[in-house]
Amino acid sequence: MKSHLLNVRLGYISKHRQFLYGFAALWVMFFHFYTRIPLMGILTPISHIQEAGACGVEIFLILSGMGLYHSMKKTSSVGQFYKKRFARVFLPAMIVMAVFNTLVDESFVAYFASVTFFGYWLGANVIWYIPFILTMYVVYPLLFRIQTKRPAVMYLLLILSFVLSFIA
Repeated sequence: MKSHLLNVRLGYISKHRQFLYGFAALWVMFFHFYTRIPLMGILTPISHIQEAGACGVEIFLILSGMGLYHSMKKTSSVGQFYKKRFARVFLPAMIVMAVFNTLVDESFVAYFASVTFFGYWLGANVIWYIPFILTMYVVYPLLFRIQTKRPAVMYLLLILSFVLSFIA
């Protein structure tokens, strides 16, 4: 007898992705609260949920990866893919970073490094998610090509990243 628990339908996840994005965003926000829930009594489960809030980021990454795959599958060219990402992701990210950095009292050099994401690559303590996701958008067409043409290479990259995560 086949278990229905193992039969996950990705279409169902895609259909409810807005809810999942919202849930993940709230979870990450809860994780970043300055107040920590005490680890005692009936508050213990809530404290553990708060501590695990970084899992919301993984939800975002999984959903983004699924979205990139479906978008790339429907797009006729890499140029079209990048044009769509520039309008939907890069421009809003630049606006968010510009507003955020305007509110933070920084020098012009620090402001420029943060808004252009150079600070992220130079090891500065900046918002990391936006530069990371933009990097993934830049390299995804290559990963998509490898995934569709040489799936064994993707498995090798997955194993390599797993091994490297234990070394680093």
